[in-house]
Amino acid sequence: MYICVCGSEIILRYSLTVSVVLDESFIMEPVCIPSETELKAALVTLRASNPTLGIKKVHALLLSNHPSWTISEKRTRKLLQSEGLMILPPGRSTGAHLGNSKVYPSSRVIEALDVGKWTKKVEVRYFDKMKGKGLVAKDKILKGEMVWKEDPFVIAPEW
Repeated sequence: MYICVCGSEIILRYSLTVSVVLDESFIMEPVCIPSETELKAALVTLRASNPTLGIKKVHALLLSNHPSWTISEKRTRKLLQSEGLMILPPGRSTGAHLGNSKVYPSSRVIEALDVGKWTKKVEVRYFDKMKGKGLVAKDKILKGEMVWKEDPFVIAPEW
């Protein structure tokens, strides 16, 4: 049994420790799991003083500043995400400030691409941001009619 002091909390812990003492100077300090409020405060302070660090470096810095804390990188990441302290690549935003949390893939029609070289039955059309682009029939397509044929890039044996 040992007592762990984490900030303002005193936690009584029971543990079974099996260790080999190699040297009398080898002393392990008890570890502590910080509360959410302590961890949030530490992460906000770290992010304010180091705004360009990634998650792994913030986590390493957090552990070096608080050596008695036991924290996983996953917990650090989740707390940074929940507090809005994540770093996004330039030009990218979450859209959360606009009330739009959906992210759509970018899609555009390449004007120089002439599908008419392969078939006269379809054309490429851009629909909208959510649907993107696709092939649309220009003429009536009969059942069983071949619309498009390509040579394969890779040939593999049938299993």
